[in-house]
Amino acid sequence: MLTSGVSPLPPASPPVQNQLCQGPVPSRSQLCHLPCPTECQVSPWGAWGPCTFENCDDQAGKKGFKIRRRRVSNAPTGGPGSCPHLLEAVPCEDPRCHDWRLVSLDRCRPDDGKPCGPGAQTPQIQCVNSSGGEVDKSLCSSSLPPEQVPCLVPCSRDCVLSDWTPWSSCSQTCSSKTIEGKQMRTRSILAYNAGEGGALCPNSSALQEVRNCNEHACTVYHWQTGPWGTCTEDPNAGATNSTGSEDLTSCSTGVQTRKVICVRVNVGQVPPKK
Repeated sequence: MLTSGVSPLPPASPPVQNQLCQGPVPSRSQLCHLPCPTECQVSPWGAWGPCTFENCDDQAGKKGFKIRRRRVSNAPTGGPGSCPHLLEAVPCEDPRCHDWRLVSLDRCRPDDGKPCGPGAQTPQIQCVNSSGGEVDKSLCSSSLPPEQVPCLVPCSRDCVLSDWTPWSSCSQTCSSKTIEGKQMRTRSILAYNAGEGGALCPNSSALQEVRNCNEHACTVYHWQTGPWGTCTEDPNAGATNSTGSEDLTSCSTGVQTRKVICVRVNVGQVPPKK
């Protein structure tokens, strides 16, 4: 019989009198840290879901609702019983239990079987239920599927344009009655149309676009806050998890303060409104 070379532990024996053991008696207890109770924290609300029937097996009532959810991001001490509600529902119009979902678009196919020119892209779709799961396409027969998307396949004789450049930096940091911020982007002609039948190049005005930016007022007032001070015990708040004056793990409610002033941007401090 093979052995691992490690001596087996002796069998457990019943306790005997303490006087038989030499040396100091090991401590039977020690101090440890009990954390303060953790409050429940939840995530922001998600997006509203699709409008669906209250009961997909009974659609006669035409009552519809949509829901949104959030989740527990920090579980509280003692379990989720103290958490706020995680689901909300609101009524809505035109409910459906199934609807089309766009998966992808096929490549651009020119009209009339031509090798180039204007055409369309056919959408690849799925029929899904209110939970997002794919179901038989016949269940979506009551709603119209997504239409084809117009597109263009350039011909060899067409004018060829570059992609738009990124938007430039805004010309102003703010806007007033006399000053407006502007951004610009441009594109260029890579190749001119090569003979009859080719799409013409646009005029120069179509090679640039301008839009407004930084439309907020130049004079902006806002609250400026300083750092929080040291947390000190609040005598008006009762202690929690306290078991006596010798309990070093008790948790009490404290208070912190910080400086708050109203400022005008780039000008300096102004008195707060009364």
